[in-house]
Amino acid sequence: MFRFLLLATLLPALALADFPFIPCPGVQPPISFNIPECPGGPPCDFYIGQQITLEIGFEAVGTVTEIPTTAEITLANGEVIDFELPTGDGCNAVLGGCPIDAGVHTVVFPLTIQGVPANEQVTITVTMSDQNGHAMACGSVIGEFGG
Repeated sequence: MFRFLLLATLLPALALADFPFIPCPGVQPPISFNIPECPGGPPCDFYIGQQITLEIGFEAVGTVTEIPTTAEITLANGEVIDFELPTGDGCNAVLGGCPIDAGVHTVVFPLTIQGVPANEQVTITVTMSDQNGHAMACGSVIGEFGG
């Protein structure tokens, strides 16, 4: 029994170790976070206009019918740029769509980033909430976009 509890406690930490990200203060971190176009982990080198994919695992604690998702880029000077995800609501990015039941799920957000300065280190932050506005997961990653 103790081994099971230890394993259950360590599994989320091991999943998080796959791709280092910055958890958001006061919000549950993702269960997993991956950007296939950044195999070495952050800081990630991208080019402006490149399509990248965010794969984010999260845990729903009950039935979820909507997944409002915000995404933003924070520039080195502190300016925040909000950007739209092409999928819109996260329900369009989760396998099978919504509603989803309690448990672990993964969203896959393809996105193309435009309008950021070239050769500047930025922070990309994604926050997913449920239909009641409760944040289910939030994480950030450091990246740089070449010209």
